[in-house]
Amino acid sequence: MTVRRDGLATPQGTARGWRRLIYVRQMRKQMPTHLENFDFPQMSPNCLERRHSTVAPQALHLLNNGMVRTLAEHFARRVRAEAGADAGKQVERAYLIALGRPPVDEEKRIGVEALAELAERWGKNDKDAKAKALASYCHVMLNSAAFLYVD
Repeated sequence: MTVRRDGLATPQGTARGWRRLIYVRQMRKQMPTHLENFDFPQMSPNCLERRHSTVAPQALHLLNNGMVRTLAEHFARRVRAEAGADAGKQVERAYLIALGRPPVDEEKRIGVEALAELAERWGKNDKDAKAKALASYCHVMLNSAAFLYVD
């Protein structure tokens, strides 16, 4: 992590890619701050099994966290590199990467329409409108219930 001038931390990947927080060392009696938004387990006695729960701050964290936005941008770059500039192929590739399945026809149609609308709105003021539209779409994919709750 690096700290910006405004005091916010920004994530940095390693040469081998991103690492999950499971590798962070944490004293048992101190509450890990990154778990506060995710209905953290009790640290004493030892937590042998987590209960399944969802709390409102989780959605806000995934929607507003800088690291999640950065990961969505990386996801969008991968989608564009693998699918090219065609919006339909981008939607298909995003679904395959994020959810492990192709989109149904309605999902594909909605995705293509969303990419076009976002690009049009940003296109008036930004030359990278299509890239921003795809990054926003990928951010939505990362926040979808289908991505978060794997059956």
